[in-house]
Amino acid sequence: MPVKIHNKSYLTVAERISMFRNDHPEHTILTEILSIDDSRVLIQATIQDESGRTLSQGIAEEVRGSSNINKTSAVENCESSAIGRCLAFYKYSGDESIASADEVQRAIEQQTRTVESVLAHETDRDRVWRLFQQLGIKTEKGCQTEITAITGKKSKDLDAGDYEDIIANLQARLDDNPKDPAKQFEWGEDNEYY
Repeated sequence: MPVKIHNKSYLTVAERISMFRNDHPEHTILTEILSIDDSRVLIQATIQDESGRTLSQGIAEEVRGSSNINKTSAVENCESSAIGRCLAFYKYSGDESIASADEVQRAIEQQTRTVESVLAHETDRDRVWRLFQQLGIKTEKGCQTEITAITGKKSKDLDAGDYEDIIANLQARLDDNPKDPAKQFEWGEDNEYY
């Protein structure tokens, strides 16, 4: 039974295979690993008739570790995706969609994780900026210099772990030498507050 996602019908790969086997028991589905390494898998699926003539092909790529399933079964997941795409190109798709219900659901989950990650990073960025302000570092160049000194990276390349490191570093510096008047007064040699 097709799965409805955003008012479109998608077939699962299992449904596509079942329909194909019922309609064409004499046809064959072949898969071939085109590329495989520690980070990615690329597989091609081919449907052939009883004489060996190619009727359809589909290719899929998976990134190892990009999802829970790809942490342990990237090859199997990639093969299923390639077969699903091959069957969709042949004639087994829902609402004229190549993507299977499985692929669409994974894409939605990935987008949700990405949005959650961006929101988490935005919060971290805001906190880092406030800490920089409290330490008297107010220019973008000054902030970038500090970020690079702490992480060895440019701000555009930071991940959640880097933000944690920056926050911990800046917070420790602020705790050791606060410039926030609400926290502590510090006097220079000429008795002026800084």
